[in-house]
Amino acid sequence: MNETRSGAELLEDACARRIFNVIFRLTSISDLYGPGRAVEWAQSMLDDPELLTAFARSQRRAST
Repeated sequence: MNETRSGAELLEDACARRIFNVIFRLTSISDLYGPGRAVEWAQSMLDDPELLTAFARSQRRAST
């Protein structure tokens, strides 16, 4: 059966992938450099609009 997915479902899937990728990145940084560095990375993402936009773009490209 070929189901057509709604725009809302596609958006939800894209958001879920991005959330997974951020959690994966945080976990990886924490494992490699410690939890303090992971918190610094997350804070830098939130504080720098250009960095946040670049990260979002890279996730968009990876999901297509």
